[in-house]
Amino acid sequence: MSEVFQDIRDYFADRFSSPFWISFIVTWLVINWELPITAIFETDKFSVTFISEYLAKTQSWYKWQLPTLLAITYAIFSSSVKEIIDILSKLIRSIFSYVDRKGTLYRSISLIEHEKEIARLERRLQKENNSKEQLVEYSQENTILEKEIESLKLELKNRQDYEEQNNKLSAEINELRNIIDSKNKEPIRIKFSKQQEKSEADNNLTYIQKIKTHCNQETITLLEDPDSRANMLLMLESFGNSTPYSANEIKEKSGMPKEIYNKIFNHANDSGLMGSSHGQIILTEAGQKKLKELRNDENFQDLIEAINAIDSQTTNEIISILEKKSLTLTDMQNTVSYNQNLLKILKDLISKNIIHKIGKLYFYGPSNSQ
Repeated sequence: MSEVFQDIRDYFADRFSSPFWISFIVTWLVINWELPITAIFETDKFSVTFISEYLAKTQSWYKWQLPTLLAITYAIFSSSVKEIIDILSKLIRSIFSYVDRKGTLYRSISLIEHEKEIARLERRLQKENNSKEQLVEYSQENTILEKEIESLKLELKNRQDYEEQNNKLSAEINELRNIIDSKNKEPIRIKFSKQQEKSEADNNLTYIQKIKTHCNQETITLLEDPDSRANMLLMLESFGNSTPYSANEIKEKSGMPKEIYNKIFNHANDSGLMGSSHGQIILTEAGQKKLKELRNDENFQDLIEAINAIDSQTTNEIISILEKKSLTLTDMQNTVSYNQNLLKILKDLISKNIIHKIGKLYFYGPSNSQ
């Protein structure tokens, strides 16, 4: 705090050290002595009215011009006056130094002034040095901030490059997924490409005729025997998967000889293997158990493989048709070659996202919601 007051004092000392201002103030106070005397000793009379009356009765040259003229005169001849005073002071010092040559009786007036000036200049120099140190600190901080800004810019650029590469990779991944999805739409067709060629040649055959083309001679002989358990397997298979066909349609479209069909159908009913529900022929619990037993019989594995092969042909046929247009189940029954497992095949294709169903229509491809 003392340094602040010292700086203020030095500032005013620099500004008012000119002999003009000091002499002007002194002469103005002397010439206009009534104002300061009244202000100090007669404060009750000192007021704005008093000042106005004084200024009104006093001539302008007496108030301002005369002090200004005296101040200018003093400022011009002050150096001469100082020289005279210096000469007199040297004379006096020489007299006193003669009395005491060791200089213990007095101190040089000029020396004291020089010491004060040196102290003032040292303070100013210290202040300027402090300012320079602050500038150096500011410069160092600025350099650090510039480096941090460059580092942040580099980090931002790296992040932008990373995001750009990430977007490119995401686009490539999506493209690969689309390719994989398109490949997955046709797995069954690829798997059964050989069977498809044979299926196209067998489109005009009945279901039983198609079965026989995939079986060995021993199984074919069994199928021609009305009492054969192989025919019972086919009968139970026809009604075991919620077939969309009626009993009469199965009888007409399966291609099974009527005498064999009627005998096996009646035997299944009489044995409690089949029943009816809402006008639809279904397998009873005993019929489901019997069908499972026959499917697991090693003697009928050739027949089971034939049924699976025809299901594969029907699958490829459904895919080929739905690629061109959508169909209802009724349209599907009239368009696709007869297969009592039609509903089972459609459900299997939907579960594998190869086709999808909206309302009553079947469409090729996976559902948009997946």
